[in-house]
Amino acid sequence: MDLASEAMGAIAMQRLIERIRGEPSAGGHETLVTQVIARGSTRRRGERS
Repeated sequence: MDLASEAMGAIAMQRLIERIRGEPSAGGHETLVTQVIARGSTRRRGERS
């Protein structure tokens, strides 16, 4: 399980709920660190080529 994306989703949902309720946004824009991790099956396929 990708815990970082789960946390980002939780923050996004909290902000959405705040917006729906008409509350001012507590947070601004955040820069998210991107990370791509190839699955094992994808890596093995690349090694055969």
